[in-house]
Amino acid sequence: MDYASVSNIVGKAQTKRILLPTLHEAKLLLDKYIDDIDFVHHITHTPSLVAAVEEIYASLSNSGQAKVGHVILLLSIIGSASYSWTEMDDKRDLFPSPAHAHIQSSFWIKAGQELLDVVHRSTNSSIEAVQGAIILAFVAVHHEDVPSPFNTMLSMALQMARNLGLHRLDHPSAAADNVKPVYAEVGRRVWWYLVSSDWYVRKILLRCQALTDLQQVPCVQVRRPGGRDISVPATPNDYQEAFEPG
Repeated sequence: MDYASVSNIVGKAQTKRILLPTLHEAKLLLDKYIDDIDFVHHITHTPSLVAAVEEIYASLSNSGQAKVGHVILLLSIIGSASYSWTEMDDKRDLFPSPAHAHIQSSFWIKAGQELLDVVHRSTNSSIEAVQGAIILAFVAVHHEDVPSPFNTMLSMALQMARNLGLHRLDHPSAAADNVKPVYAEVGRRVWWYLVSSDWYVRKILLRCQALTDLQQVPCVQVRRPGGRDISVPATPNDYQEAFEPG
């Protein structure tokens, strides 16, 4: 694989140099993610995802600064796609073998983790950074060559999500923000994914008592008559059919 260099990605105060694959290679890995992995998470909007990747490389080609959240999301997708590479993907003509893909995956995952840590300590949060944190946490916990601080990345994602107000997307006070329907739906999916993951960690991994009543969880309630803070996401079919690029 060839690589495109990304520097000054965090801003003038902090410089982070990262290597990315070329746009062509990134698109092949993105296609792999969309085809074989996206259904596991259901936290992205495909047209918006494609647009974000193209925006990264457009900024770089014009000597601009790519959005750090977009880069975290891209690194997470590249890491996940290369780790999941199999012989059935040889038709994509990218890696010499699945073994080579798996070796490279650890590089992308670690780069994403490092950049996520920088963003988490700043005020540069975005929904793309949260999505990237979710994907990184999921793939790292399965990767034998990558440290897998799942709880740490989950906590980072939850904190960034709260800072973005994803837990109150459907609260009446949020109406004045004029949130786009696509962003709102993606936000619901991201927040509920984080909530359910947190329940799982507490119940299974930490052996804590399960929170079975949604009313026990502050600001994480299903919308019912009278109004609540956030509603449940649309069904997969409705999600794909109803939300067009915009």
